[in-house]
Amino acid sequence: MVGTLRLIYRPVVDERSVGATPGLDWSQVTAVEILEVEDYHG
Repeated sequence: MVGTLRLIYRPVVDERSVGATPGLDWSQVTAVEILEVEDYHG
């Protein structure tokens, strides 16, 4: 990304692998969903 552009994404996780502890276990992320590319300063 260049300038003030920001990539907004969400991790994709199999809900069956989500444990009882809070937070995200990045080893369980199977993909990321791109939500948008945004210029926060413009």
